[in-house]
Amino acid sequence: MELGQVFLGEEDEIILIDPMNEYFDIAHTYGGTVVNMFTYTDNYVNPLDMDVWSLDLNDSKGMIREKGEFMLDLCEQCMGESLNSRQKSIIDRCVRKLYIEIARSREK
Repeated sequence: MELGQVFLGEEDEIILIDPMNEYFDIAHTYGGTVVNMFTYTDNYVNPLDMDVWSLDLNDSKGMIREKGEFMLDLCEQCMGESLNSRQKSIIDRCVRKLYIEIARSREK
């Protein structure tokens, strides 16, 4: 019921992660889109995806910094524990190097 009230009363987008398919019928009732993310489908999420055409070497928009923070959080969630300073440093340097090289590329 709360989901219905939020949907009808707000302009926000609602994203549900539903591993048990409990909200499948509700999504269809309200005209939602269901994206099946099971391993046997062609659907996937790329956590490194970014609008690379907007990248610049100085990271003036903070896009590389935000992606680095996201990847740190994602790695901590996957490991189930906090990362130590060495691990954080490695992830941060790798993410920065990846996107700086893309920012330098003319072909992106």
